[in-house]
Amino acid sequence: MTTSSSSNDPHSRAQAKYRRHNVFSVDGHAMLASYKKGIQVMLDLPARDPRNWFRYAFIHFLDCPHGNWWFPVWHRVYLYWFEKIIRELSEDPTFTLPYWDWSQYSGIPDSMFEGVLTPTHEEYRKYTKDIDTFTAFIQPDMRKYWNSMNAEQLSDMNNRGYSCFQDMWLDMLGCLNGPCDAGNRAFAETDIARYQRLTKPDLDDYTKASITSAEIENALAPQAFYSTDSTASFSSPETASHSIQPSRGCFSSFEIKHNLVHNSIGGVGPLNPGPYANMANFLSPVDPIFYLHHANIDRLWDVWARKQTKLQLQTGPTGANAGARYYDEQFLFFFNQNAQPVAPIPIPIWYHDLEPLDYDYAPGTGENIIYTANRINSNNSFLYEGVSNGTTASVNIPSKFLDTKNGTQKSLVVSVGFDRPDSDRNFDVLVNAPQATTSVTTSSPYYGGSIAFFGPSMSHMAMSSEAIFTITLPRTLQIYRNVYPNDRKRSADGVRLDVPRHKGFDFSYRPALSNAA
Repeated sequence: MTTSSSSNDPHSRAQAKYRRHNVFSVDGHAMLASYKKGIQVMLDLPARDPRNWFRYAFIHFLDCPHGNWWFPVWHRVYLYWFEKIIRELSEDPTFTLPYWDWSQYSGIPDSMFEGVLTPTHEEYRKYTKDIDTFTAFIQPDMRKYWNSMNAEQLSDMNNRGYSCFQDMWLDMLGCLNGPCDAGNRAFAETDIARYQRLTKPDLDDYTKASITSAEIENALAPQAFYSTDSTASFSSPETASHSIQPSRGCFSSFEIKHNLVHNSIGGVGPLNPGPYANMANFLSPVDPIFYLHHANIDRLWDVWARKQTKLQLQTGPTGANAGARYYDEQFLFFFNQNAQPVAPIPIPIWYHDLEPLDYDYAPGTGENIIYTANRINSNNSFLYEGVSNGTTASVNIPSKFLDTKNGTQKSLVVSVGFDRPDSDRNFDVLVNAPQATTSVTTSSPYYGGSIAFFGPSMSHMAMSSEAIFTITLPRTLQIYRNVYPNDRKRSADGVRLDVPRHKGFDFSYRPALSNAA
């Protein structure tokens, strides 16, 4: 399936009925009044109403896919119906979700600290003062909802490791697997519901370094929606169902950006080992910034799709039966603006492309790639596999690909994997750093980028804890500054990757450096 367009000009399609604007623009900021009004109504709805603020957040907790190829489309559906609910409850038929272009403005907008636009506001305290208050309010109706689930929904719950309501509830508390783990608790008390404050709204430095416009263009560069070569894949991998994690989890470069922003707002790092703020776990939609963050993710996916259309490339899965496996998936937990269940149709068929949904985005970061991208010549792309000695991985590549004075220099896309640790979620990749180096600043010539897990480990699911991450090494690295010999055809240079703060886990995947054209 390709994005519809009357020509190869990515802007040839007519403007949609609804346009989502940058929250820092006049039009985007104007939407916050209706957003605030809609949130207040959702907070005031009884817990039996699926449009209640916390009930809608629980849809994400119960069903959200991360680390597989349904990640973008599931969240598109989630935002699509949420926007309709706000439109209905705010009584503003023109409402559209603003997006937060965090590449352009790396701090949470000041306006998102006003009233119910922050989950630390007093209006939330009547529900999230503490876990007892939250339980008394939401648990009885959540239990009734669970008991009303059909066989297909219960099967999805079983895929997530929930054989009964109590399993789900214990997981929300971070207590499903033995002793409670504060870092895995999805619930956040009012006072710690968001890590940033009005006086300090910025994301952390490592996240900011990972979401620059250059980094976004790197994430949008792949020319396959999904490829078994993770360095060439826009999406994370295929799984048997959206509710199942892959046996070898793989986070695409695109999804890593999502994870880092979530973790920064959730306080991962400064609040280790937990409890964290809302955005760090699967009840993250309790924080209204969630929807602005994901509107930006959705916008970037659309930028990638329009780039594909301009290059006359597919925007969805390809290969034998790949389309059927992707497009036939059903999402079973959504409700519409009238509190009615959304019919269980093959969701990706209806939501993969924007045009049938009648909304689009005002331009933001990443748009430039639509005009500058060229088709990648597969004959001009090389894969170099490395070896691991446990905590360090090394690979040799021809030095001509590293020499900035040489016209054949290419982007180095790294795929590296390891077993997920029990606690830490964010890690930095160091490249050819001096021995015993455990941390560097983002301006260091040895800083290769950051990678991040989102949410708890979910070890109760039948899945491997091994994960693979894909990043593009920045051109600021020391390896690009070295002086290389003239005989570049035969010379090779070692590229050593380290991930400090590993706390005992080992590399378990042979890293590869792919030289993209």
